[in-house]
Amino acid sequence: GTRGAVQHACGLSVEKSEADGTRVLAEQRAWHNKAQGQRRAGQIADALATLQQGLQQFPDDRHLLSLAASLETKCGRFDAARKLLDHGLRRDPKHAPFLLSRAMLEVKQKRDWQAARVLLQRALALNPKNTAVLQAMGELEVDAGNAASARTLLEKVIRLDPAMPHAYASLARLEAGAGNYARARKVFGQGAEATNGNPPLLHAWAQMEMDLGRLAAAKQILEAALQVDPGHMPSYKSLGLAEWVTGNFSR
Repeated sequence: GTRGAVQHACGLSVEKSEADGTRVLAEQRAWHNKAQGQRRAGQIADALATLQQGLQQFPDDRHLLSLAASLETKCGRFDAARKLLDHGLRRDPKHAPFLLSRAMLEVKQKRDWQAARVLLQRALALNPKNTAVLQAMGELEVDAGNAASARTLLEKVIRLDPAMPHAYASLARLEAGAGNYARARKVFGQGAEATNGNPPLLHAWAQMEMDLGRLAAAKQILEAALQVDPGHMPSYKSLGLAEWVTGNFSR
């Protein structure tokens, strides 16, 4: 009888613990979802206020910390973002998104590429095939003017994830910046095929062609982007500009 009572009590304890865990997770998600909704509506101050409330209740929640740091960075409050990310890293030193965000902060706030590299290398050591980290490292080297290193990293991202549009766009811009326009077009073309005509990627390609005065080519690319997503406003606006420049006022 005693053994059965103990087993019953243990079972109830486990069930209560699971129920408490589910309730806490639901509350954390509720704060995050509310803030995300406010962010999408452009209500950044309200989103930050929501996140502050959520963090008072759950100060170590990774999702709340990440979103709050992202919004503080967007508002130019770099010290506040740094404080949030450092808190997160003290709690979880191996959380790659914290390391990635912290590295980007070093570049945005201090233009400290070496400090950013150290943080990104820490993140990459956790998973050498993390394409988000490799992409960030590639863009960091582009920004730092290290074209060869950037090219190697971005090409590696594309090999690991052929459907990652940002990698193609960054690599193509790198080639265009070096005057290798044929190579840039090849990269854009490969990316367009691999991503099924990703509109932001096509828009980036069209922008390059417009900068080179190749308006007919740009219009053709923008029309392709709008076939994939008729609501892609950057492509819509750029196409309107291209039509205006070429004197076609009917569109």
